[in-house]
Amino acid sequence: MKKKLKLFLLHEPWYQIWIFLPIAAYGIGMMEEMIYYFPLLLVASQYLAIRAHPASEHPAWWWTWLLGSIFSYGVSYEILESVFIRLGLPTDYSYVQNVTHFILSYYISQMPAELLMALIFPQWRIGQWAYGNGLAAIGWMGLFLVLYHCTSFPYSPGNRFSFFWGFVGPSFVGNCITGYFLHAGTKN
Repeated sequence: MKKKLKLFLLHEPWYQIWIFLPIAAYGIGMMEEMIYYFPLLLVASQYLAIRAHPASEHPAWWWTWLLGSIFSYGVSYEILESVFIRLGLPTDYSYVQNVTHFILSYYISQMPAELLMALIFPQWRIGQWAYGNGLAAIGWMGLFLVLYHCTSFPYSPGNRFSFFWGFVGPSFVGNCITGYFLHAGTKN
């Protein structure tokens, strides 16, 4: 009998949904006039993964996060903007600075969802979601900066091809990290 190679969580259906469906939602969001629906598509794709998770008992709570995440994102964006100004970072709003601002705001805005995780997963270990999102922000930004500085892609918002692919790799890394901590938070 041949033994199949299993890569930690990649054989889990919920983990596959967690990694790939948000990236597909971003791809749909990159279509003309569809980016406004990305928050809804993102929460919907995360909901499908949480619903498929074997330890999930009340996945519908995740829908309450739709409004919470939009509000939390706005607050974290404003706070980060104040921090950037206080640190004396130039407000030239270059491509890299914009991406840094948006991505850090996103991962910071996801941290309050820790409270919902305790409602969705009865055995939730507090702290895993916030820690995972912090590490995912570092992983996402690290890979993005490596791709930005070490590849020949002309990254610019006007170039949709490189703009999309410059987000796929880092998003894969970020989703893998948050998915791992979603798994770790449900373990006893």
